[in-house]
Amino acid sequence: MFGPGSEWTGNYFESWARPIALEYYDTAGQKQFQFDGGVEIHGNLTRNLRQKGLHVMTGGQYGSDDVRYQLFPDKSRDRFESFILRASGGDQYATFFRDAMMQRLVTGQMDMDADKQAYQPAIVFLNGQYWGIHNIREKVDAGFIDQNHGYDETEIDFLEFRDTVIEGSNTAYRAMVNYIDSNDMNNPIHYDFVKSQMEVDQFMNYWLSEVYFANTDWPSNNIKFWRPQTGKWRWILFDTDSGFDLADADKYNLDTLTATTTGSTWPTRISRNLVNNTEFRQEFIQRFATHPSITFAPTRLIAIIDEMQDVLEPEMPAHIAKWRDLVGGMAFSSCGFGEDKVEIMRVLPINGRITSTPTCKTASQPIQQVARPT
Repeated sequence: MFGPGSEWTGNYFESWARPIALEYYDTAGQKQFQFDGGVEIHGNLTRNLRQKGLHVMTGGQYGSDDVRYQLFPDKSRDRFESFILRASGGDQYATFFRDAMMQRLVTGQMDMDADKQAYQPAIVFLNGQYWGIHNIREKVDAGFIDQNHGYDETEIDFLEFRDTVIEGSNTAYRAMVNYIDSNDMNNPIHYDFVKSQMEVDQFMNYWLSEVYFANTDWPSNNIKFWRPQTGKWRWILFDTDSGFDLADADKYNLDTLTATTTGSTWPTRISRNLVNNTEFRQEFIQRFATHPSITFAPTRLIAIIDEMQDVLEPEMPAHIAKWRDLVGGMAFSSCGFGEDKVEIMRVLPINGRITSTPTCKTASQPIQQVARPT
C-alpha cells in the first residue's frame, strides 16, 4: 500500500490489486457478509495522503459472487460487484464528511433528480490493525448505472472529462456538443433538439449544485455523464471535496456561475451556450432563486452537518491517534476533529460571506456561538 522510501508515498501509476478476505459487521456487531475478493488503491492526487482510499472488488475472478446486502440505509440498492472505502478524498485532514454532506443536501429535494453516491461511514481493520474511519461509497462505474437505473454496460454510453469513453461510444455526445456550439440556442427549433438529446432539467440542477458548492475542482475535472444508448444524457454528482471552501482560502467568494457561463474552453461548452436560450435562462434563474431557500436552506444545511458530525465524533479520537502525525504532508486541524473546518461550513451564508470567525472546541468549551444564516 505504501511505496518504498516513505510510508505515505502515493504508489502512482501502479496497476495492481491484492487478494483479500473481507468481513462486514453491522452497527450491532452482527456479521452480515464475507467474501474473498480484491483490493486496490483508489484515487488520483489523494494517493499522496497517508490514509489511502481503497477500491474493493468481488466477482468471478476472485471466486465470489457480488455482495447481496443493502450497504446504504437511504438507498434500496442491494447488489455490489465493487465499492469504495473512501478516506474522504481531499477532505481527509478537515471534516471527513464534506463530499457526503453536499450529496446529502441534494437528496430527496424538490426535483433535483441527482445521480449521486450513497454514503455510510465504517471503522476498518486491516490485517487485524485498526485503520480508522473510512466512508463506504458507491463506485461511479457501469455497475452504479446498472444498479441505480437498470441499464447494463452494453446499453449505455458512459464518458468522463471532455469525452473520454468509459463504456460505449462518445460519437453521440460529440455530435450533440458540436450542435450546441454551432447553432443559435435561442432558436426554439435548436433548443428543442437539445432537449431531445439531454435531460436539461437534470443538467440544470447538477450545474446549479456545483455552482452553489463553489467546487474548485470542477468542471475541468470530476465530471462524468452517461446516457442509455436510446435515451438522454445525464450527469453524475461526485467528488465535491473541494467545495465549501475546503482550503479555507476564501474560495467561497469565487463567482463560479460566471466562470461556467463564459470563456471558450471545453468545460463550459454546454452551459455557456444554453444560457443564451430565454426559456433555459428563465428556468435556471427561477431554480437559482428557489433552491437556496429550500434545498440549501441554512437551517437544513446546519442540521445535516450536525447530524453527520455527531455520527463520526465518538470515533474521531482513535482515528486521529492513528493518522495524526502527517496526512501526506498535511497536518490535522489544530482543533483535532477539524471543528474549525466544520464550523466554517456551518457559517457560510447563502451570499457567500463568512459573518464571524470560527473558533476551536476544547474538551471543556463548546464551539463559540457565531452569527449563522437564518
